[in-house]
Amino acid sequence: SYHPDTIDCMFKLARCMYLCDDLDGCEDMAASCLDRCRSLKHENMGDQLQLKSMLDAVRRRRVQALAFERESGDDLVLAMNLSLSMK
Repeated sequence: SYHPDTIDCMFKLARCMYLCDDLDGCEDMAASCLDRCRSLKHENMGDQLQLKSMLDAVRRRRVQALAFERESGDDLVLAMNLSLSMK
């Protein structure tokens, strides 16, 4: 559990989960990785800032998803069309 590459692997796994829309897994992995950084007094503040940003992004995506669920069907169709046109 204290292998030098553990934090790096956990960070990369959390990032993959985020990109695959596994928000629950990403949040759990990122929080665990951040806890491990703190417990080991990991000095790389950049890693910790990226993990905090990832957790914030997961929470924002959840809020946005809830907002879309509350909208009417017409608003949802409009949002989907806008999203598709941006790609």
